[in-house]
Amino acid sequence: MKIEVGKFYRTRDGRKVRIYAVDGEIHGAILSCGKWGEDGSFSPLFEHSADLISEWIDKPEGNWPAMPAWANWQAMDKDGEWWWYADEKPEIRRDRGEWYGPHSDRIPFAYAPKWKGNWRASLIERPKR
Repeated sequence: MKIEVGKFYRTRDGRKVRIYAVDGEIHGAILSCGKWGEDGSFSPLFEHSADLISEWIDKPEGNWPAMPAWANWQAMDKDGEWWWYADEKPEIRRDRGEWYGPHSDRIPFAYAPKWKGNWRASLIERPKR
């Protein structure tokens, strides 16, 4: 992974990091002391919770006014199609490699979130009313 100044990255433990310098070592905004190596690792000896593991991608924003009142969840499948789910929080089924939840339907493209992240990280819940 190439680490670039001004981009956001995710640490192994899920924190958001802003990179502000790359000059032989990587400097980011979450630590009061410490540095990353050129490959984004915090420690050259072992996996560390502050290792940079991917670029940060904000969660998608759902178009909730366009959804049925009973649609409480939205998620993208591995093919890039968006679905809404009612009743229960959907889960990824290992045997099918996709989100599964009862009472669901496909969201038309015009109303689907515009988002380019990994489908496994796409699940969003309707904000509390």
